[in-house]
Amino acid sequence: MFSGYVKSRRGILEHLRSGSVTKDEYTIFDILVKIADPGTGIWIGSAKAIAGNFNFSVRQSRKVLEGLERKGYVKRFTKPGKHTNYPILINKYEVTQGSKQGTRLNAAATIDYDYPVYESCQQEGEDRGQLGGQHGASKREKRIEKEKEKKTNPPSVVFRCEFFEVEEELHKALEEAYPAVDLIREYKKARAWVLSTGRRYKKYGRFLRNWIDNASKGYKFAERASPESAVGRGPQPESKPGSCSECGTEIPAGFLKCLKCMKKKAPVNP
Repeated sequence: MFSGYVKSRRGILEHLRSGSVTKDEYTIFDILVKIADPGTGIWIGSAKAIAGNFNFSVRQSRKVLEGLERKGYVKRFTKPGKHTNYPILINKYEVTQGSKQGTRLNAAATIDYDYPVYESCQQEGEDRGQLGGQHGASKREKRIEKEKEKKTNPPSVVFRCEFFEVEEELHKALEEAYPAVDLIREYKKARAWVLSTGRRYKKYGRFLRNWIDNASKGYKFAERASPESAVGRGPQPESKPGSCSECGTEIPAGFLKCLKCMKKKAPVNP
């Protein structure tokens, strides 16, 4: 039934390991790559076709296809109102047969499935292969260069502990965003919290920003409640005393009757 060979993208294994794709998405994508036309990279099928041939439920197949399309692995040209098969384009599928051999299907740029967009597998004299260009050597080289630059010109550090370090650039950005917050004090508090709870974070920059943001709310409340916040308002006028509405006795402001008149019992109607 199936003949020839296809080139499978190894980069998806990294996505599976990082959790970018689920096991079901990986399995169905691998099936789509193998059953697609090797001369075009397109498969005419549907969720029902996958469910009927490869032991998946229709609901599960539909959910996986939607997820793969949302994440850019495939592009579907469904037919609204019709329960039938439709073209499914495998993004970055490398054609191994026919007139398009040596090209890669660009499903993301395709608007009409009758006119699919193909691009050369050669870019800037280098075969990107299954690494997809941007996910391959070029990114790795940029990362290595960045690490080398950090080693030769290390950035100045404002605060350092066993869990994280705050570089001057991040410190200045936080200082501009939260001028009322004592940042060094909050760094120490954040370090103590991480130490006591045992929690660990992949991105401590994001953790610190959230920590400082939450801390700034407490500083704002203290600023509103402090006596110094009333400086500059000027003297507040005192309330003038009033008089009882019945006997005319002087009473504090805000009262209508004096205590004596309030104690009097109201007359009973005959």
